Amino acid sequence: MITNLAKKTEYVNHYSFHIMDPDWGHVTIKMSGHPPFGAQVILNGHEYVACQARRAGIAFGKDGNCFTAVADPAGLARVADALSQHAAVGRLGQVCDRWIYTACLCFALDSSEQRRSGFSYNYSI
Repeated sequence: MITNLAKKTEYVNHYSFHIMDPDWGHVTIKMSGHPPFGAQVILNGHEYVACQARRAGIAFGKDGNCFTAVADPAGLARVADALSQHAAVGRLGQVCDRWIYTACLCFALDSSEQRRSGFSYNYSI
């Protein structure tokens, strides 16, 4: 029989990693400091489009999250449309894997511990 129920306030530290990825621009990974090391990966499609437009040589102006001038609107639209294609799912997984295991989880489990334990993330959107 449970006789003493008391509300407790527990705090869990979360750590935010701000990463400049060459393909995606600013990526933020927010991770719990305690097992099972839950993580939230934050990507911005406008950052991806800007990185890919630079790579394609498309000139543009951008203020914050807003494209303010574009030299080749059709070219920028093609870059942006790539995010709605099925292959974008694989690219999303790749950027998450590229950073979450090497730049974030390594503070909790080194690479040999990750392999030995079989620890891995599954992603959902």
